Amino acid sequence: MEAFIEKQNFLKRWWGVSLPIVVASLVPLISIDKNTPVLVGIATPVIVTAFVFLLFRLLTLYTRIDEKCIAVRFAPFHRKDRVIEWHSLKSARVVKYDPLFEYGGWGFRKGWTGSKIAYNVSGKTGLELELNDGRKIMIGTAKKEELLSYLSYLKNKYAITAIGEKE
Repeated sequence: MEAFIEKQNFLKRWWGVSLPIVVASLVPLISIDKNTPVLVGIATPVIVTAFVFLLFRLLTLYTRIDEKCIAVRFAPFHRKDRVIEWHSLKSARVVKYDPLFEYGGWGFRKGWTGSKIAYNVSGKTGLELELNDGRKIMIGTAKKEELLSYLSYLKNKYAITAIGEKE
């Protein structure tokens, strides 16, 4: 069986499209006064909207899991994968979680306590990793069943003891 690979784009969600529009509509209220030329008043929201759409288009979560490690990258902020080897994990399990309450939202986030990190773009299902030092990393997924199946395969074939059961 090949590696589990998932690519999730931030812009595919309704709020990923509507947020740039809201930001662009607020720009004229913030940056334009009576002395601002009309062209600047028109161009500023267009440029801001284009920039925010481009940024949101580039926001992508890449996840790769194989028998050696778990690799995660939140582009464009991370150029290299964050690699977590199986031997450095106490546990790995697929769980339901609340991104807003537990981590303060979506994206690359730190939890309220500072000992938790999340990489997510949507949804409420993720792979929760507990490191040997007690820190936790949540990696969001839109492919829950495929991920569960692959983790079960890894646990059985490679005897990876960190992999937990479905919660």
